[in-house]
Amino acid sequence: MRTATLDDYKHRILRVMVHVQNHLEDPLDLDRLAGVAAFSPYHFHRVWKGMVGEPLDAYVRRLRLERAATRLKTTDRPIVDLALEALSSTIESVVPGQTELLIASRLEAALRVWGMNTDAEV
Repeated sequence: MRTATLDDYKHRILRVMVHVQNHLEDPLDLDRLAGVAAFSPYHFHRVWKGMVGEPLDAYVRRLRLERAATRLKTTDRPIVDLALEALSSTIESVVPGQTELLIASRLEAALRVWGMNTDAEV
C-alpha cells in the first residue's frame, strides 16, 4: 500500500474512533460508521479489522465497559445499572437466562483492565 493511501486510511479510521468515543450512548452500526470513514461498509470492515486488529463490535463493547468501570470507580451507582447501561445496546442475541452471566463476565474483564477487585458481589 502506498504511503499516501495508508495515511489517508489512518485518518479515516481515527475519525471513526473519535466518533465512537463521542457517541457511545448512541446506536453505532456498521453503515453509519462506514459513512464517517467515507468507505463502503464492506471495505470499511476490512480496513478497520486490518488496521485496528480488533473487530468493530468488540472495540465499541470494550469502550463502553471501560467507561462503566470508570464510573464504578468514581460514582456511587450500582454495578448492575452500569453494566446494563454499558451492554444494553451491544447485546444483539443472548441465550435466554444467560444475559446476567454475559454482563458479569464482560464487566469483570473491564474491571481487570483498570486493576479493580473483581471479587465483590454483584
